[in-house]
Amino acid sequence: MNKSKLLKTIVAIAALAVLVTGGYVYKDAIHSRIARTAAVVSGQEIKPLLDSEGRYIRQIVAQDNSTSRTIMWQSDSSEADAVIEYRLVGADSTQTISATDKAFTDDGSTTYIHEGTVTGLTPNTKYEYRVGYGNDRRSDWYSLETAGASVYDVLIYPDSQSGDYSAWEEIVKDSAHRNPRTALYISMGDLVDNGEQAYQWRTWLNSIRPLSA
Repeated sequence: MNKSKLLKTIVAIAALAVLVTGGYVYKDAIHSRIARTAAVVSGQEIKPLLDSEGRYIRQIVAQDNSTSRTIMWQSDSSEADAVIEYRLVGADSTQTISATDKAFTDDGSTTYIHEGTVTGLTPNTKYEYRVGYGNDRRSDWYSLETAGASVYDVLIYPDSQSGDYSAWEEIVKDSAHRNPRTALYISMGDLVDNGEQAYQWRTWLNSIRPLSA
């Protein structure tokens, strides 16, 4: 069997294994496992993150949004070698900073929060960043544009609390699509209906992904 056929076979088996052993698994989680398996089999130097390794990747407004930006994400397991890589859009050279690895337990569920602040950036400049671990696991690249002196748009959302966040997610996606140049978003009021239930936070964080990363 040649390498191409072997790769397809292993990917198919991996997908089936996830479906059989995992019960109900989110589509993104299945795709991430298939992508990791394909990368390993094909001998890629950089492996994509599993869904469980790169949850809720998000940018957070820093003290000076024109020269710095805080990046945060979560993983299901401790990752002591968490890093953030960034570069100018189109550049070959990258810079890397270390990120935290702090356990956070809520509603009996423990995840690990990774956070780092990129500093020394040039105002009104387009960068891109990705997160990962060690030298061989990385997320996709995401855009990061520093603030300038010009007027900019902000999306402001009222209370999003609900028992079903599907309608809220549609609002987020639609508003992001109609306002592609928005510099940041602000969520006001109650974010979730019951702040003591971890699944509501997970659902809310997933729904805001079109904007947060």
